[in-house]
Amino acid sequence: MNIKFYDCGHTHSKNGRLFMSLSDFPSLGINTIGEHRTEPFLVIPKDADIKLQEVQQYDGTISYHVDRINNENSVFFWQGGFYGHKYLIAGELSTISTTEISSQLYKSLRSKIKKICKNNCGLYWYSENVEKLVGVRLITINIKEPPEYDIHINN
Repeated sequence: MNIKFYDCGHTHSKNGRLFMSLSDFPSLGINTIGEHRTEPFLVIPKDADIKLQEVQQYDGTISYHVDRINNENSVFFWQGGFYGHKYLIAGELSTISTTEISSQLYKSLRSKIKKICKNNCGLYWYSENVEKLVGVRLITINIKEPPEYDIHINN
């Protein structure tokens, strides 16, 4: 499917970051915060418009929000990635919509992930990363959580 990725942060501009490909992401595979579910991206068909919600702030300014509720033909993508050399933060692909387009997007992206990644313990890993994981904590929530919440894979 022809898709685009739109940054879902809250901004004071109607023009958010838009990427036409994962390879356009400035920090693909890198997590800068040490937490799961940070910096989400809305994935929508390339020809679809992004619906922004205008929210009046206490100081009178307007901020613009992008979410899945107003963009039902979408999926959310949180990229996983390394946080330093000791942590690999889990990524996620999900949708809250049952529209045909969101289902197709989800199935198409999941299929691509399955083709290029290895399945280990029901999770998909980019094949190069599995070999690099010696001494690396696999984080599901954030780096401050106890290790019992980490992902444990079979090498």
